[in-house]
Amino acid sequence: MARAPEVTFYLLNQAEESAWLSQVCQLVAEQFSQRRKIAIRAQSQEQAERFDELLWQQPPERFIPHNLVGEGPNGGAPVVIGWDQPLENYGSGRQLVINLASDCAPFVRGVQRIIDFVPLQDDEKELARERFRTYRRTGANIDTQPLS
Repeated sequence: MARAPEVTFYLLNQAEESAWLSQVCQLVAEQFSQRRKIAIRAQSQEQAERFDELLWQQPPERFIPHNLVGEGPNGGAPVVIGWDQPLENYGSGRQLVINLASDCAPFVRGVQRIIDFVPLQDDEKELARERFRTYRRTGANIDTQPLS
């Protein structure tokens, strides 16, 4: 039987999407430095493309090999960004899903670790509470901390 994932909810401290996406880039850099294969699930294709562009803007010494789902090498780069594709489209062996979408990743049971976010806006905060409840129903171990 598959083990329930470890889920970390980060409390966003910025309302502006470009500001918190920059913070998420730093989080991706930290996770990548630990040699994790990462799937990033964006809310939309537009958000996925914006995030892809943010990763390209990192300084050369902090380069993170990444691509959008369906692009790049067979099996995907270490970091693959998608939006509504199934997990198998992200390439094999993803150890971490970073969920930027307003609903739960449909592949909650397929990964060891999930990072999710609690936005500042009340309507989006309610969606985060619903994701929290869904993760809890799967038996996930859930932790919450500020995004710094």
